[in-house]
Amino acid sequence: MKILAASYSFPPDASPRASQVSRVLSELPAETTVVCADNLEGAPDPTVAPGIDSRLAEIVRLPHGRPLLARRLDYAGYRLKISWAHAPDPQRPWADKARDYILDRLSRGTLNPDILITYGAPMSGHLIGPPVKKYARIPWIAHFSDPWADNPYRRDNPATAFINRRLERRVVELADAVVFTSPETVDLVMKKYPKELRRKASYIPHCFDPAAYPPGEPPGGEYVMRMLGGLYTLRTPEPFYKAVERAAASDPAALSGVRFEFYGYIESRLKNLIDKYPAAKRAISFHGNVSYSESLRLMTTAHCLLAIDAPARFSVFFPSKIVDYLGSGRHIFAVTPPGACARVTSELGGTVADPSDDEAVYRALLGILRARPASSPPSRSSAYLCSNVAAETMSLLSSVVAGKIS
Repeated sequence: MKILAASYSFPPDASPRASQVSRVLSELPAETTVVCADNLEGAPDPTVAPGIDSRLAEIVRLPHGRPLLARRLDYAGYRLKISWAHAPDPQRPWADKARDYILDRLSRGTLNPDILITYGAPMSGHLIGPPVKKYARIPWIAHFSDPWADNPYRRDNPATAFINRRLERRVVELADAVVFTSPETVDLVMKKYPKELRRKASYIPHCFDPAAYPPGEPPGGEYVMRMLGGLYTLRTPEPFYKAVERAAASDPAALSGVRFEFYGYIESRLKNLIDKYPAAKRAISFHGNVSYSESLRLMTTAHCLLAIDAPARFSVFFPSKIVDYLGSGRHIFAVTPPGACARVTSELGGTVADPSDDEAVYRALLGILRARPASSPPSRSSAYLCSNVAAETMSLLSSVVAGKIS
């Protein structure tokens, strides 16, 4: 099978989206060509998917097409709810360039795919689908990592909200299949569509590659809890700070020999909240960003891995970081609202507490500090193995190409 994949994010981009897309595509028994973005704003990380170029038929990295100043204006427009940055996102110029590039290659006969896959977010990548499907007369799968029009974190004004609903519907109507990474997202996005469109939806989770983790064990004689990942806007560590502070007062022995470490970008205002909690400040250390390979090493050499999400009544988001965590085999403590992340963490034997419930976070933390769990049952994680997820993906691709799904 010849696969054409369009994904804005792809290694050496350091985003979680890049690692997830490359991980599955490199496992597929197919001849895969990827069209992705080149000049992303973040620093490249060659450890995300080393050797990926040799494992795929072709990787075409197209420049974003807009200077840095223009991209910053796009982002400012997004924050200020100005429409130019929302239709559907600031990456729309790249999607237009990728569409034109693919159509040109198709017209010259230098691309001859059996199927197209588009990846979002950014959701503008899905706008490549309709013209390519029509011109090449091939089936198309739209893969969503997040909701689009229903995303609670979008900052649309009424006009752009209308545009995004129309764009999403066009993608769902024209795609041969749509894929989501949690059943909760399937329910949220597809509930507004008629049954014949809802039947197009499939759930295929994020995955981990056990071969990517370096050997390592947590240190003896102490208990290490680490968080790896960014904290910003509504994703605040304050509920965790409060829990550590309260645990230090109620049961000082529970914190004996314990280290709490945060790795990754944290907004200054969120990091500085720790000044309100002196005992937590003595116990918690901050270490900044690390490479992807180093993050995996830090996972395997911790006893417990911490994830913190924004408060919500219900969250459909299944962070790929949780899958990275479970691949390490360590105990997971997810401060997350009810929803996808809480469900997966509980199913995998981890600990869950709602970030809007200070009492629950405190009790969950104290339970971990007293019991000091260090691993999760490996048998429960097989559904998220990269080989199994790639097999699911290939089965869907084969069914779509064969016309069994339309």
